[in-house]
Amino acid sequence: MSERQSDRKGDRFIPPGTSVCIPWVDEDGNPAPEYGIMIHCWFDESMGVHDCFFASFGSALPNGDPQEKPAVLRYTASSFESLSD
Repeated sequence: MSERQSDRKGDRFIPPGTSVCIPWVDEDGNPAPEYGIMIHCWFDESMGVHDCFFASFGSALPNGDPQEKPAVLRYTASSFESLSD
């Protein structure tokens, strides 16, 4: 676990288990958020930012156990909005 900070806007450590959203916008300019749960976040020395794995559930977080396995994706921490704040 690393709570080191970079100078980049939005970069921060996101604890595992945090509900997050990537605020995508579709080709027509409409919100198309992608929801998920943070799996692991660490400070990547080579990039100088926090790098993260998260479980993506698509357009909504499941209520209870998910029907399908989530996709595990990798993004920098600045890509996420926390839903747990």
